[in-house]
This record gives sequence, structure tokens and C-alpha cells, in this order.
Amino acid sequence: MRYAAALSALALLVAGCGSEPQLKVRFFDDVQRGREVLISVPEDVNKPETARGAGQVRVQCFDRRSRTVTNELYPWPFVADGMGDRLPHAHQRGLPKDLNRVVRCRIVGTDPPLQGELPLAQ
Repeated sequence: MRYAAALSALALLVAGCGSEPQLKVRFFDDVQRGREVLISVPEDVNKPETARGAGQVRVQCFDRRSRTVTNELYPWPFVADGMGDRLPHAHQRGLPKDLNRVVRCRIVGTDPPLQGELPLAQ
């Protein structure tokens, strides 16, 4: 079991070592809506061509065991709505018991691939 965990950690480390843009993933506690996962994307890749012209992308978030916690479609490119971040972003809502399991998220269908992890201290 330790061997599998070590290999998983190594794979995540290697995947994050490239020069590919990464998502900024964090919790955001909205006074009215409660806890959300905020998925922000760098402005330089927030363009229609990053998703091959598609008008929406799929955002998936996972727990520590790589099980899917959320799997939703969002309009693309993202917008900066002024709520939670100045970067373009999506608000992933859900039940607190589910959102609290999230450790990483990715956007499916972009080139370059976009993914990111929650900071450990959250």
C-alpha cells in the first residue's frame, strides 16, 4: 500500500514540474452561499482557442484517492466576476461534506492541460 501511495505522489510531483500553466484551486467561503471550491485560471490561457473553440469545459475535482467529487460543465472562457478572485474563475458548489474532500481539480478538454491542487493548509 505504501508503494502505491509513493508512486501516486511521485506521479503528481512529476506532472506538476512542467512549464504548463496551473489552476489556482482554493476554498472560498461566501457569506450567502457557503463553502465553494474556487478554480481560477491564468489569464493568458483563458481564451476560446485553449478549449479548441468550445463554449464550455468540464471541471472535475477529486479526493485523495483520485475519486471524482465533482464533475460539472462551465461556460468557457471563465470570467472574473469579482467574487473571490481577480483572475477568471469558476465557483464549484456542493455539499460541504463533499467539497471538504477535494484535494485537486482539472479542466478537461484544454490544450495545454490545466490542473491544480488545494494548498495543504486549508
